[in-house]
Formats: sequence, structure tokens, C-alpha cells
Amino acid sequence: MALLRRLLPAPHRDVFLIGAIAYMSTISVWTWTWGGLALHADRLEPATARAILDVAVFFGPVFTGMTTTMMAPFTLLALRGQARLPLWLGLQSLVECFRQEGIR
Repeated sequence: MALLRRLLPAPHRDVFLIGAIAYMSTISVWTWTWGGLALHADRLEPATARAILDVAVFFGPVFTGMTTTMMAPFTLLALRGQARLPLWLGLQSLVECFRQEGIR
């Protein structure tokens, strides 16, 4: 993420950095949730486990938002031919954005 951020111009790099930080922190919390369920599977009541799992499942839309925030700056720059980013990267990112929007 740091290597790609260096290639982006000023406003785009900040949007990318915000999305990257939010994505990494969300992944951490999501991983801790699943790890806690796995570590204490034998001692959890089914209702408690289901409630925790329901919270973990709702991270899906959050991940979609964070990924779209991260991909938007370099998708626009690649499609415009700026910041030495190849066109194929912009096209692949655009397809991925639409694919993620269809999943929700």
C-alpha cells in the first residue's frame, strides 16, 4: 500500500491512505472476532456464538466500502492515463468495483 501511495498525486494518495487504514483496522477486528469464536468454541453457548457471528457477518458491507474507497483513486488515474499507472489496472479495478457492487 505504501508503494502504490507514493505513485499517486496529492488528493488521491490521501483518499487511498484513509481507505487502506480503515481496511486494515477492519480486517483486524474481523479476524479477532473469528479467532475468539475458534478459541472458545467448546465453552460458548450457541446463542452467544450466533450473536458474535452475526456481528462478524456484517463486516461484509464495510469491506466493500473500504475496498471501493481504496480502489477509486488509482482507478480514475489509470483510466485517465495519469501517474504512470497502466490502463489495464484501471479497467480491472473498474470491473472489480462493479462486481463488488453486484454482490451487495
